[in-house]
Amino acid sequence: MLTKCATFLTNKLNNNINFSDEEKDICIYGFELLLSNLSTMFIMLIISIIFGNILYVLSFICVFFVPRLFCGGLHANSHLKCSIMTNTIFISTIILSKLFVYMNLESAIVILSTLSLIPIIALCPVVNANHPISKKTYKKNKKISIAISIINISVIIISFSVANFTEIVIFSGVSFIWVSILILIESLKQRRENNGNN
Repeated sequence: MLTKCATFLTNKLNNNINFSDEEKDICIYGFELLLSNLSTMFIMLIISIIFGNILYVLSFICVFFVPRLFCGGLHANSHLKCSIMTNTIFISTIILSKLFVYMNLESAIVILSTLSLIPIIALCPVVNANHPISKKTYKKNKKISIAISIINISVIIISFSVANFTEIVIFSGVSFIWVSILILIESLKQRRENNGNN
């Protein structure tokens, strides 16, 4: 479905701009990615409204979506699987943040999210076979991902210290932990595959 929509949009665009076959493929992939992300975010927006706080989706985009563009980590091999995985993580993060606040574990989550910086700094960016990048992009992504992660964790710590919206701060902390977990999973998966090939 996404491919059909992306192809349709590319063909419409191609009426005004004559693409080469290679440029068409790139354009189709770009539209697929855009449509996939927009549909995923729309679903998350609906989920946020159902749970009564639109800040969930805004926080998740800043703390989970944006860093993963540069950090890498575990990725699904199709747009549908990616959307399902992302929204499953999103819903579980909402539920876990509510549970942690109820259990008065806010400080522990802030500490855990701070410790989550370690695998991000040590391992990022983790290059997935579905998303290969050049050496130049690798170096650039490492710097950007570390900078974004430090900014995110600083905002989480400062917000937890001075602000009075604990649940959304804990939600952000859990989202940040997920970034680290997905990096670790993909790193271990690649290491196991490399050992199996040797």
